[in-house]
Amino acid sequence: MLFTNTEYLQDYVQVLFQLTVGAIKGDVEEVSHYAIEFWNTLCDTEVNIAYDVKQCENNGTQPEQPCKHFVRAAIKHLIPVVFEAMCKQSEDDEEGSLCVQAACCMQLCGQLVGDDILQFVMPLVMNNIQHQDWHLREAATYSFGAIMDGCSVDKVGQYANQSLPTLVKMLGEEVHDKTRGTTVKVVVVVATRI
Repeated sequence: MLFTNTEYLQDYVQVLFQLTVGAIKGDVEEVSHYAIEFWNTLCDTEVNIAYDVKQCENNGTQPEQPCKHFVRAAIKHLIPVVFEAMCKQSEDDEEGSLCVQAACCMQLCGQLVGDDILQFVMPLVMNNIQHQDWHLREAATYSFGAIMDGCSVDKVGQYANQSLPTLVKMLGEEVHDKTRGTTVKVVVVVATRI
């Protein structure tokens, strides 16, 4: 479900941010799912609005609605919460699991915000990619791969150059299957993107 009109959201977005962040951090997984889905839907909506605005600029026409950049405004506080939800993975997560939805949110945020997301995601990646807890290692590795599509090669390239030796080392030394699988995927993304 996409929001067809974000005009009225502006009056409620701060309250919605507080409620959804509280729900994502909470212990009721079903409610956490809905909260993450709110942000996924808002990202999708803003990506579509931004596309429409760009198309209108190219055609010299007026867009139906401007992008309000709600996700961009929340990104500094949203990314750590999304990362935390990504760390709630299990050995056999399915498509609808909370950590998978959170990973999708990370990727959508990266596509929407672009290079600006690096300042919020990369400290989480660098601080956790070699953590003893596989949940944190896997979430950090996945986060790095997830945001690459939205970032320019110039900006993400410097981080890729720093991270590649660690990722290659993880390929040989990682003992956790899920983290090793994620690392393989991210190395492929880095190799094809940079």
